[in-house]
Amino acid sequence: MSWIEESSYVRIWLDKGKEQGRIEGEKQGRIEGEQKGKIEGKIEGERAIIVRLGRKLFGEPDAATLAKLDSIQSVDRLDEISDRLFTAANWTEAIGED
Repeated sequence: MSWIEESSYVRIWLDKGKEQGRIEGEKQGRIEGEQKGKIEGKIEGERAIIVRLGRKLFGEPDAATLAKLDSIQSVDRLDEISDRLFTAANWTEAIGED
């Protein structure tokens, strides 16, 4: 170990740097987690609206329809389905093909 690494001042400075890096890393992780959570929440909300409105228009969706909706992870794709609800004749037309 060099005299620089053995210096108590340098050790304190390095420890503070490590701590600041840890704090910044945790903060960035929280921000990314919050953004991911917002997207997941929007996807769940879109699905709920599609099912709610679709029930009124086409009746209860079958298990395959619900599974297909659950597999969609794109807000844009769910928006397209929402737009199509009022022009479709049934669940199959509303969801369409991927």
